[in-house]
Amino acid sequence: MSRLPPLVFAALLPAAIAAPVPRDVRPEFGSNGLLSRADLEKVRFDSRPVPDRDRRERRREVDEPKEVEKPGAAPRPANRYDVAVHMPWAAFREAEPIPAYLVLRNNRPAVLGLHSRPDFSEPYPMFHGGGCGFDVRDRATGESVLEGISHATNCGGGSLVDVPGDGYYVARADLARVAGKPLRPGEYEVDWSYDRFRSAPVRFTVTRSDLPARPAARPVTSHYFRLSPAGDGDERPGAAGRPVVWREVGLEQVYAGDVAAALGVGHAGVYAPDVRAIPSADGVVEAALEWRPYREGDRAVVTLRAGPKFERVRFAALPELHLQLDVPGEDRVAVALEKQQKALGQLGAEEWVTPLTVEARLPAGWREACEVEGTGRLSVLVTSGRLELPTGMREKVKVAEDRIDPAGRARPPVWSGVVRTAAVEVRFPPAGP
Repeated sequence: MSRLPPLVFAALLPAAIAAPVPRDVRPEFGSNGLLSRADLEKVRFDSRPVPDRDRRERRREVDEPKEVEKPGAAPRPANRYDVAVHMPWAAFREAEPIPAYLVLRNNRPAVLGLHSRPDFSEPYPMFHGGGCGFDVRDRATGESVLEGISHATNCGGGSLVDVPGDGYYVARADLARVAGKPLRPGEYEVDWSYDRFRSAPVRFTVTRSDLPARPAARPVTSHYFRLSPAGDGDERPGAAGRPVVWREVGLEQVYAGDVAAALGVGHAGVYAPDVRAIPSADGVVEAALEWRPYREGDRAVVTLRAGPKFERVRFAALPELHLQLDVPGEDRVAVALEKQQKALGQLGAEEWVTPLTVEARLPAGWREACEVEGTGRLSVLVTSGRLELPTGMREKVKVAEDRIDPAGRARPPVWSGVVRTAAVEVRFPPAGP
């Protein structure tokens, strides 16, 4: 067998090393709908100052006295915060989603309250407050390709996003949907800004494809209702693993943008940048919903089971539940069914283990109160502990650390995270005359 001369082999070696990655192999950044802090720490930040003329009238809420550097501490970035757009890959085919992550990093240990925010939880992109900017441009013409971006003022003037100290805020946008029309083959760039800083523009390419064009998505509005026990006599889990039964439930309506903002700054170390893409399983627990319609009151039965790698999973506290109701159209839903919430007694951590089932009986007449016609899709958002909605600067509740039991045996892991059950169809009664 003949052999290649050493020089020929050496000449071929670099070409072999530099072989292109197959086009369908893409990073798994956010592929399951969730991100970790480690994921966000990989994002590259290169903030640019926004010219004074673009922010002349804006609030300077981020001004604060300079910190005194502690001896031996790692130097902090000069900016109070930094912004970036992260795209896991840069080449897309027509008719496929184009994910872009808008990321803000808080460079200080104090909570950073944002008075503006991007909101992609609405049927159409919405920007609250006057301090946010966002654009997608055709690089050949320099013109914006965005259509249908809505803007709203922050009438209350308070914080719309609370970014924890040394933490992150992230929101995911599908540029193919945000643009309002299909992006034609070509070269594009995207950036976003908050107050005084703008992210470096990120370039991406759209190529021709023989895939069929995606039909225009019907607008869908998501509504959230925090579930909480409101009556006496609720059953608690016993030795036989009986479900927790809430015979009376309070429905507290929560604005979808606030839910998105709370999940975008991380809940128990887990970031959910897109409320529409939260999975039903995260590898630790799996959530399932059983819908039981009754004349005397509908019941939502949520069961949390251990993931395939675990025999059992514990809960530091009873998880919090939010009904998520997705209805076609853009109308608001107003439900006045809130009741006095009942404080749950603190139980020992060993009592909250998988499988854990919570059966909540919804108030009679809740469907009529929604004033929704036709059908909607109902799911349940489950978080490990209370979801902290943005209401201004405040200290966050620390998650209890896991412990080893007195016998020295490793206890089952404590779940910290966010999951959402699969949706079920719910039919609403016709509106009255």
